[in-house]
Amino acid sequence: MKELHISVPVRTLEGEGHCAMAYTDWAPQVAEGGTPKPGLILCLHGLTGNGRFFDEPARALSGAGYRVVCPDMVGRGKSAWLARPKDYNVRRYFSHLEALISHLKATEITVIGTSMGGVLGMMLAAKAVTPLRRLVLNDVGAVIPRKPMKYMRAYVGADPRFANMEEVEAHLRSIYAGAGPHEPQQWRALAEVSSVRLEDGSIRLAFDPAIAKPMRWMLPFALFSLRLWHIWDAISCPVLILRGADSPILSAKTAAAMQKRGPKQVEVVEFPGIGHAPSLMKADQIAIIREWIEAT
Repeated sequence: MKELHISVPVRTLEGEGHCAMAYTDWAPQVAEGGTPKPGLILCLHGLTGNGRFFDEPARALSGAGYRVVCPDMVGRGKSAWLARPKDYNVRRYFSHLEALISHLKATEITVIGTSMGGVLGMMLAAKAVTPLRRLVLNDVGAVIPRKPMKYMRAYVGADPRFANMEEVEAHLRSIYAGAGPHEPQQWRALAEVSSVRLEDGSIRLAFDPAIAKPMRWMLPFALFSLRLWHIWDAISCPVLILRGADSPILSAKTAAAMQKRGPKQVEVVEFPGIGHAPSLMKADQIAIIREWIEAT
């Protein structure tokens, strides 16, 4: 796995500029004389995540012969922060995603998108001309309820400090309780990629709290759920929908409706006892994704 970055266009306080967008690139692992699997798997994280959240599925899929790339959207992980908080929006993220795809010269892509990353995946799939061949949506769909967005606005905008990794783990266990139970080493791994140690020795989360500001500005005017049916109906590639059975983001009703319209090939898999969102760190979740990719 290599940690790399590209320069993407942004607006600065002085005008047009550029900033660094980081990504991890997992090379396909093949036996001597073997051939890598065709195409590229692109893993897109959720609102407060980063590309390292996909370490376990990326490791497994690269071990199966796939090249896997996991970007940090601006304001997260090792990518730069933006000077103008209003630019933390899906349109800006999508333009950076397209810049990354162009840089990678990718022509056949499978996207695995968690929450916000799934929305970006749907936008890419809905283009009239797109390199996307398959789409895995992790607990997000064509309708996003307003109530969970209010909850996310509250915790995303906070900027807590922690004295040690145990405190970071405890915080993540609370924030990501919907992901269900995990092994202690998995929580520790998540804590390590979710945080940054500061010069004074304290630890903070690895994202810009300002990513919450556009949500604060939008929500007073968002009286209803966010509906993305116009995007969904434009998608033609095969789609795998992963849903936490207790998810407040993707309801069973919405998932069922998504199977009746839009793409011709839509499969839904539910994980009992899980809310928002399945972590994709568990072997059974990774196996479902791999088997579906290989079958489509």
